[in-house]
Amino acid sequence: MRVIRQLLRLSPMEYVLSLRIQEAQRRLMTTDRGIGDIAVSTGFYDQSHFTKRFRKVTGMTPLAYRKHFGVEGENRQRELNRLNVKGRS
Repeated sequence: MRVIRQLLRLSPMEYVLSLRIQEAQRRLMTTDRGIGDIAVSTGFYDQSHFTKRFRKVTGMTPLAYRKHFGVEGENRQRELNRLNVKGRS
Protein backbone atom coordinates (compact mmCIF):
# COMPACT_ATOMS: atom_id res chain seq x y z
CA MET A 1 0.00 0.00 0.00
CA ARG A 2 2.86 2.38 0.70
CA VAL A 3 4.20 1.74 -2.78
CA ILE A 4 0.88 2.80 -4.31
CA ARG A 5 0.84 5.97 -2.22
CA GLN A 6 4.45 6.78 -3.13
CA LEU A 7 4.01 6.14 -6.85
CA LEU A 8 0.60 7.69 -7.37
CA ARG A 9 0.46 10.13 -4.46
CA LEU A 10 -2.97 8.68 -3.72
CA SER A 11 -4.22 6.23 -1.15
CA PRO A 12 -5.38 2.91 -2.62
CA MET A 13 -8.98 3.99 -1.97
CA GLU A 14 -8.45 7.32 -3.77
CA TYR A 15 -6.86 5.48 -6.69
CA VAL A 16 -9.82 3.11 -7.03
CA LEU A 17 -12.21 6.07 -6.84
CA SER A 18 -10.29 7.83 -9.62
CA LEU A 19 -10.56 4.73 -11.83
CA ARG A 20 -14.30 4.49 -11.18
CA ILE A 21 -14.80 8.18 -11.99
CA GLN A 22 -12.75 7.85 -15.20
CA GLU A 23 -14.90 4.92 -16.31
CA ALA A 24 -18.04 6.91 -15.51
CA GLN A 25 -16.67 9.82 -17.56
CA ARG A 26 -16.13 7.53 -20.55
CA ARG A 27 -19.64 6.11 -20.24
CA LEU A 28 -21.19 9.57 -19.93
CA MET A 29 -19.41 10.60 -23.12
CA THR A 30 -19.98 7.50 -25.21
CA THR A 31 -23.37 6.10 -24.19
CA ASP A 32 -26.88 7.31 -23.60
CA ARG A 33 -27.33 5.18 -20.48
CA GLY A 34 -29.01 6.87 -17.55
CA ILE A 35 -26.85 8.53 -14.91
CA GLY A 36 -28.26 6.28 -12.19
CA ASP A 37 -27.39 3.21 -14.24
CA ILE A 38 -23.85 4.48 -14.82
CA ALA A 39 -23.53 5.24 -11.11
CA VAL A 40 -24.46 1.72 -10.04
CA SER A 41 -22.48 0.03 -12.83
CA THR A 42 -19.31 1.88 -11.78
CA GLY A 43 -19.68 0.82 -8.16
CA PHE A 44 -21.52 3.68 -6.47
CA TYR A 45 -24.31 3.02 -4.01
CA ASP A 46 -26.78 5.37 -5.72
CA GLN A 47 -27.01 8.35 -8.05
CA SER A 48 -26.88 10.90 -5.24
CA HIS A 49 -23.61 9.55 -3.83
CA PHE A 50 -22.19 9.27 -7.34
CA THR A 51 -23.12 12.87 -8.16
CA LYS A 52 -21.43 14.19 -5.00
CA ARG A 53 -18.21 12.27 -5.65
CA PHE A 54 -18.23 13.06 -9.37
CA ARG A 55 -18.66 16.78 -8.73
CA LYS A 56 -15.88 16.77 -6.13
CA VAL A 57 -13.45 15.15 -8.60
CA THR A 58 -14.46 16.86 -11.87
CA GLY A 59 -15.96 20.15 -10.72
CA MET A 60 -19.26 19.51 -12.48
CA THR A 61 -22.30 17.29 -12.18
CA PRO A 62 -22.56 14.16 -14.35
CA LEU A 63 -25.34 15.78 -16.39
CA ALA A 64 -23.30 18.94 -17.03
CA TYR A 65 -20.32 16.77 -17.94
CA ARG A 66 -22.41 14.78 -20.43
CA LYS A 67 -23.81 17.94 -21.99
CA HIS A 68 -20.34 19.42 -22.36
CA PHE A 69 -18.38 16.31 -23.41
CA GLY A 70 -21.04 13.85 -24.57
CA VAL A 71 -21.77 12.67 -28.10
CA GLU A 72 -23.14 16.09 -29.00
CA GLY A 73 -20.50 18.03 -27.05
CA GLU A 74 -17.90 19.90 -29.07
CA ASN A 75 -15.13 19.11 -26.58
CA ARG A 76 -15.74 15.34 -26.62
CA GLN A 77 -12.68 14.18 -28.57
CA ARG A 78 -10.27 16.31 -26.59
CA GLU A 79 -11.66 14.91 -23.32
CA LEU A 80 -11.55 11.32 -24.61
CA ASN A 81 -7.91 11.82 -25.56
CA ARG A 82 -7.16 13.24 -22.10
CA LEU A 83 -8.81 10.28 -20.38
CA ASN A 84 -6.99 7.77 -22.58
CA VAL A 85 -3.63 9.33 -21.81
CA LYS A 86 -4.45 9.59 -18.10
CA GLY A 87 -5.63 5.98 -18.00
CA ARG A 88 -2.37 4.72 -19.48
CA SER A 89 -0.03 6.55 -17.11
